[in-house]
Amino acid sequence: MRLKRVTILLAVLLVVLSAIIGVLLFNFVIKPQSTIVPDFVGKPVSDVYIWCAGLDEDHSCEVSYEDSAEYGKDVVFEQSITGGSKMKESVVIFKVSNGQGNKIILPFIGPETNRSDIEAWALTFHITNITYIEEVSDTVEKNHVIRIEPTDNVTRDTPLKVYVSIGKEERQDKKEEDKKEEEKKEEEVIPSEIEVKYGDYIGLTVEEFEKKAAALHLKPNHNSKRDQYDPHIAFGNIVWHGSGIYVPDETFNYGVCINELVISAGQYVGLSEDAFIKTARDLSLVPTHLSNRDSFSTSVANGSVVTHGSGVYVKDEAFNYGLSLGPAKVESGYEGASEEVFLSYLSRFGLTGDRKTSTSETIAAGRIISYHTGKYSTGDAVTYTISLGPDTRVNVPDYSGKAESELLNFISANGLHAGVRSVQSSMTPEGYIISNDSGTKNKGDVINYIVSSGPYIPKVKMDKFEYLHDMISSADSYEEAAEKADLYFKEKGFTNYEIQSVFLSSVKPGQLLMVTVDDEQHSSAKEYPTYAKIVVQISNWLMSPGHN
Repeated sequence: MRLKRVTILLAVLLVVLSAIIGVLLFNFVIKPQSTIVPDFVGKPVSDVYIWCAGLDEDHSCEVSYEDSAEYGKDVVFEQSITGGSKMKESVVIFKVSNGQGNKIILPFIGPETNRSDIEAWALTFHITNITYIEEVSDTVEKNHVIRIEPTDNVTRDTPLKVYVSIGKEERQDKKEEDKKEEEKKEEEVIPSEIEVKYGDYIGLTVEEFEKKAAALHLKPNHNSKRDQYDPHIAFGNIVWHGSGIYVPDETFNYGVCINELVISAGQYVGLSEDAFIKTARDLSLVPTHLSNRDSFSTSVANGSVVTHGSGVYVKDEAFNYGLSLGPAKVESGYEGASEEVFLSYLSRFGLTGDRKTSTSETIAAGRIISYHTGKYSTGDAVTYTISLGPDTRVNVPDYSGKAESELLNFISANGLHAGVRSVQSSMTPEGYIISNDSGTKNKGDVINYIVSSGPYIPKVKMDKFEYLHDMISSADSYEEAAEKADLYFKEKGFTNYEIQSVFLSSVKPGQLLMVTVDDEQHSSAKEYPTYAKIVVQISNWLMSPGHN
């Protein structure tokens, strides 16, 4: 009896434990996986509403309508979370075309334009709402286009009527045929709304689908953007179709199964490895992890898919992928290291260097001064600064008009060398700089400069004025002696001289009495400047001859 009770108790505990495990699996495994956002771009908004209705209370959708020149009315053209990604945010926003902004230009209708030309044009520009009406024409050849209506403000969603000529001879037959068609339409009861559930026609052939669409009073339209690969559907059969509430004669889009799977670059980046493997297998591909594709990433979590193959795939082909190693952490500690060592450190993470240079008084040339630490992804460039050594540049000012001593002090204080040349100058005082090398120089350079030695002063050797005495001694009068003295000073180049007449009764006229230079009596051979003040005294009679 006791053993039976224990057995019953264990069975009850097992049932309770199984229930707890089931709840945990639903909340932490099954439920999170249900928040992968599909790619709705190019699909009808009705698909969005169906998917959103299945979200839990923590997630929701927002739908807004905007103009789109590329997509037709009620077609999704943008979503806030990339298709195939987890719904990390609580709300995903979808933008849906309102059918505006997609105006088209009608083709030119000429004498040679036929129905096949219009059909080719409609296929090229994705025009689906088009009706061909046969009409008798006396001027337009059979099967050639008469006109298109309307002609103004036409968009991709505007119902177009293309009138095609049936020629002259079919006039009566055409009238009878049109009358029967109208009578048939009047007898048929067409519903005001048609509901289509997604998946009802998946797997049908195109012919079967178009018959179903006609029976629903809808216009089937092949949207090539909806063509996709599905290993479970026969090639060429319906792989996708629109869904929701339709009105009679509305376009009913569909896509067909292709035998090649096109995968975009990055389409599944960010998925966990388990989710990626499941996705690959669902696509009938073989997931293959390549460790050499693993890389560091600041945006993809460690262990999630960071890269995968892209392009065209076929069934059972290998689908290669690499995993994220998390962010590469560049840390401090290589300041002062050689550039080679630092770049080797970066290469461990698959990083490159963005080289900058700077002078440094403390870090030797070729060594690292600083670099940017932090988190990086493989392939990123880390900015670093390499030392050029101490700054040997010297900015030499212009010392023109300043004392030579100032320039020499600057040259000495900055490790430069002087290269001097002196010239005479009437504009710059003696010992002052006329010009010098200026601008950016390097320590050890020679700074050439020109310094003034003062104005040019011509000088002559007067040699005690013996020659002057000889010139004057033969003169017979003061006038003759003064004339000879004047000639003497002009030949010597003197400009500031004065010849004075001294009246004496005891000395013969025309005799040289005295020479003073700058108020001092000349007494020895000496050089004098030409501007020196010279006074020459020559004897003259006290009175004219014949006076008593």
